[in-house]
Amino acid sequence: MIQKILYLGLISAFLFIVTACSGQGMTDLAVQQTQVAIQQTKVVVEQTQAALSTSQPSSLVGDNLFRDDFDDGKADEWIPAMGTWNVVEGEYVCLGYDSRALVGQDSWTDYIVTAKVKSGMSDDINAGVMGRVQDANNYYLALIYQGTARIYLRTPNGWQELASVLYSSVNGKWYKVGLEFQGTKIKMYIDDVLVVTAEDAVILKGKIGLDCSQSESYFDDVNVTAIK
Repeated sequence: MIQKILYLGLISAFLFIVTACSGQGMTDLAVQQTQVAIQQTKVVVEQTQAALSTSQPSSLVGDNLFRDDFDDGKADEWIPAMGTWNVVEGEYVCLGYDSRALVGQDSWTDYIVTAKVKSGMSDDINAGVMGRVQDANNYYLALIYQGTARIYLRTPNGWQELASVLYSSVNGKWYKVGLEFQGTKIKMYIDDVLVVTAEDAVILKGKIGLDCSQSESYFDDVNVTAIK
């Protein structure tokens, strides 16, 4: 959207020159000023493109490690750690508070996991994706909860919030939540836009999972891709 607005600005400036020259004409100074304005707009466009590229998930992606869209009506590889999980009409549905379902390999280190997440309740969404999961008490969690986007560390000592930012969500809407790991750097994305970052070295490898912290949540299109 920002890029479109800036390009429209370029087009408007160009049309201004054409219109003026075809009508009463322009002074050399006016032409120079308009050309400078166009050049400045080009610079802003380039800077905006650069800023947008840094907010996207890492471009240094490698092999796909796991993918599941549940369209086959099965979740054979998943291990429900808590709560009740079922595939319903191509979606993985969680029933039960503080529920988790895990999948993957303990050896996974640097990767990005993404999943579509939706609340089935009348209140705010309270669900997310897990990464570098060692067991039920050791993992990271990217969570949308009470108007915020949060990155948590879970250990036997309890929950530690590593980072958070205000984020307004709408009940019943799908959100693509991403959790990325590169060494000690941790990033959370929503709809492919970087929203919050953290750094932590407590857990450096592990499975992925889905977290349902309220009584009904829906998940779909889970994808795990290695990062070089």
